[in-house]
Amino acid sequence: MDGYVNVVERRMDDLIKICIQERKNRGFGVLFLNFIEENKLNCFYLTIDDKNFPHNIRKNILERREVSPDSMVYLYVYDDKEERILEIDLDKNSNFHEKTNNKFSNIMN
Repeated sequence: MDGYVNVVERRMDDLIKICIQERKNRGFGVLFLNFIEENKLNCFYLTIDDKNFPHNIRKNILERREVSPDSMVYLYVYDDKEERILEIDLDKNSNFHEKTNNKFSNIMN
């Protein structure tokens, strides 16, 4: 999983732009980053109320969203063995993660 996170970090600016544009056009959701195929990243955005949105992930995102600022975007990184939710605060002046001391990077089914 760490290798995938490194790929995501290198492409973070583009991924954030996608999140912002999709949220603006379609509403609140999560950017899914699928690494199931080796050496290939499949990326897609699902709104939180999409019928294809996985229930367990929806529940975790909605619970977290209740206490998080609106400036937060979420990426769901997964392959056929592991999964992780990355929470990114777009407000550079925010100290939300420092106050909550909660990275919210791991999720279990």
